[in-house]
This record gives sequence, structure tokens and C-alpha cells, in this order.
Amino acid sequence: MSARTGTTSNRLGISFPLLVGILASFGDDAVNTAVMPMMASLSAAFPSIPYTDIVWIYTMPKIIIIPFALLSGYLAGRKIKFKTLALIGMGIISVAGVAPVLFDDFWMILGARMVLAVGLGLQAPIGPALVMRFFEDGKRRSFVLGLGNGMLNAYSILTGMAVGLLCSIDWRLSFWAYAGMALLFLATLFFLKEPPLPSVDIAVASKQNHEVLVSGNGKKTAPLPVAALVLCLVFAAVDCAWMPVSLNMSSILSSRGWGDAAAAAFLLNLISISGLVAGVMYGRYCSLTKRYNLAVSMFLMMLALLLLFLANGVVMIGLGLFLGGSAFCLLVCGVQNELGFICAPTQMAMATAMFMVFEHLGGFASSWYMAFVMGVFGANAYLAPVGVSVILFGLGAVGFAFYAHRQVRQAS
Repeated sequence: MSARTGTTSNRLGISFPLLVGILASFGDDAVNTAVMPMMASLSAAFPSIPYTDIVWIYTMPKIIIIPFALLSGYLAGRKIKFKTLALIGMGIISVAGVAPVLFDDFWMILGARMVLAVGLGLQAPIGPALVMRFFEDGKRRSFVLGLGNGMLNAYSILTGMAVGLLCSIDWRLSFWAYAGMALLFLATLFFLKEPPLPSVDIAVASKQNHEVLVSGNGKKTAPLPVAALVLCLVFAAVDCAWMPVSLNMSSILSSRGWGDAAAAAFLLNLISISGLVAGVMYGRYCSLTKRYNLAVSMFLMMLALLLLFLANGVVMIGLGLFLGGSAFCLLVCGVQNELGFICAPTQMAMATAMFMVFEHLGGFASSWYMAFVMGVFGANAYLAPVGVSVILFGLGAVGFAFYAHRQVRQAS
């Protein structure tokens, strides 16, 4: 299947207008995390609301996204066009994202955030699924996947900066940052094309090593291979093990006298910046590491967490966060790319939806993981979850190395 749908193309033969349309369809949690800088302002604006309830405007959408991501995975390319679903999701995000500007009641704001989560869920699987449908060869697929996930980090940086700037004026103005979604809506509307349906899809389920035929009309899709579900479950564990770094960073810095919440926010921005760099470089990285890219990414995560665990100052913390942000983005791209090898093109919308579901479940479970580990090592042992995660990522690197070795042997 060719991606040459326009006259403008780069050296990989990818139409530039199509590339813009696909990149615009990447969204998901970068939009949700934009509210994090305004938490303190919202708490001050609504003193009668407990802070644990204030944070619902961030945590509640992560749960509501799940059923709508699954719905989008089922509908995309089968019942409703990819482009139509992406536009519906972006339209909901644009309206519901800006709506709190009009409200003085916290529960109305929370209601708008829940509606926004519906749009996020509908949009979330679209970008990666489109990459799998348009690009069958590994080089172009890895390039666009990396670029898409790099753009997610760019969205996070830009929206976070916009929210922080507007919040310094008035917390209500912060929600105008979501108006930027209108630009992505227009890019999708004018540049994104619907991928053609393959005449016949053939996926090789890695565990059973047998062919699964899928109807070319896209109406009948075989169940996802077990290997795809296992891969999504592994990534949930990755997200769960990495999240305590963000959640505990301000406590780690303050407990050692290295900085306050503002310093933590500045350092955590390194995760998004390094993720942007890693995403752009993913195509080259994939060419170097080949089938071992997941194992190498796990190893880099282990090194990043080891740096954080052994840190003797802010410089080592910064290096650990930069390396960790890069490795995490490489893992996201790697898992999505691996799903493309395991699943048929018409299964990719649901496979991507399952990936998003497990990612959010992993993030949701991270607080329990953190509480359990700190319960064992002590309530003030903020680095204990990081130390345990070093071991987990080391085991993950070994496991993925064996998996890659098996795949290489089967291919030869």
C-alpha cells in the first residue's frame, strides 16, 4: 500500500499533507495533562472543595477514556471512517476543553472534563492505527510512529506552557489553551485521507504461528492475538513502574533539600523534551536496534531509574529524567510498532485501543504500587518505588531480549 497520495513527498516517499493529517490525529493524554499546572490555583479558587476532589479533573478523565477508546477501536474503519471519528473526538475536546471558562462551579467544570474525556477516548486510537494502515514497510512505519509520539510530547510542552502563562493571569483563562485543538481539527479536516481497505489481511499470531484471514471489507475482524494482549499488559506494568517518578519527584527533592515543587515541575519538563527528541529519532533508533529495540529500551529505562535512585544532586536527577523520558517514548513507539507485526491492519484500531486502555490502567494502578512499596520500606521512602522499578525493568530487558532472539530465529 502506498502513502504517495500527494505531490509533495520526502525521501521516504511519504506525502507531506498526509503526514500532517496523521500527526494531527495523535492526541490522547497530552491534552489531559495540560491541567496539572493549574491544580493549586483551582484549590485556591474553591477552598471548600478538598484537594483530593480537585485532582479529579485530571484523574477522572483517565477512567472515562477507557470505554470510549474501546468503542473507537471497534468502530474505526468498520462502522465509521477514521477521519470522521477523529473529527468528532477533536470537536468534543475543543468545545468541552474551553467550556469551563464559562463556569464558576467546580462540579460543572468537572462535568465538562468528563465530556472532554469522551472526545479523548474517541480520538486516542486513531493516530497509531492510521500509521499501521497506511505504512506496511517497517522503515516508514517506525519513522511516522516516532514522529507522532514525539508530537504528543510537543503538544504536552506547548499546552503546559500556555496553561501556566494563562493561569498566572486568571485560572479561568487557562482553559482557553484548549482552543488550540481547533488547529488540529482543521489540519485533520483538510489533509487527512481515509486509508483504503486491504483486499485480504493476513496476521501471523506469534504464539500459535498460524494465519488468520480477515475479510477485506473490514466488517469481520478476527480476535486480537494473545501476544498482542500480553504486550499491552506488559506496557501497563511499564507505565505503573515509571509513574512514581513523576508523582514523587517534588517529595524526593524537598526531602533531600534539593528544591521545591517549582523545581520539580521544571525537571519533569525534561521528560517531555527528551520524549520529543526520542520520538523524532525513533526511525533511526529502530534501524540500529532492529528486533531488539524493546529490550534496549527496557535497559535504558533501568539505567535511567538507577541514575535517579543513586542521584547525589539535581544534575543526576536531570540526567535520569532525560534518559527516562527518552526511553519511555521509545518503549511506547516500540510496543505500537510490535503490535503492527503481530496484528493484521484491520485489527490495529482495536489493538491501539487496547494499548491505550492498559496504559491508563497502569497509570491508575501506580498509586497502589507506590503505596505498597512505601508501606514496606517506610512512608518517607520516596525513592523505594524507584529502586524496585530498577529491578523490574532489568527483568523486562532480559525478557524482551529472549523474545527478540526467538523472533529472529523464527524469521531465519
